[in-house]
Amino acid sequence: MPTVLIVVGVGALFIIIRFLIGNIPKFEECKDIADKGFVCPNCGKEFSPRWQSLYYKLPSVYTYNVAKLRCPACKERDMCSRKINT
Repeated sequence: MPTVLIVVGVGALFIIIRFLIGNIPKFEECKDIADKGFVCPNCGKEFSPRWQSLYYKLPSVYTYNVAKLRCPACKERDMCSRKINT
C-alpha cells in the first residue's frame, strides 16, 4: 500500500512540474501586459492590474485589447481597455 501512494505522489508531482514549466512563457506575457496597464471606461483612471488576474483573460486581451477587471479607483468591474504604448 505505501508503494502505491508513493507512485501516485510522484506522478502528481511530475504533472505539477510539467504544468509550471510549460506555462512559464504565459506567465511572462501576463507580467508584460500588466506592466503596460489598462484604462477604466467609467472613471478614466489608468491602472496596472496584478498579472495573476490576467492569466485566463489573455485571449480577450490579444483579440479585443480589453479585459474584464475591477478598477481600484471606482471599484466597478467593467471591460477595461488595454493601454498600448507606441
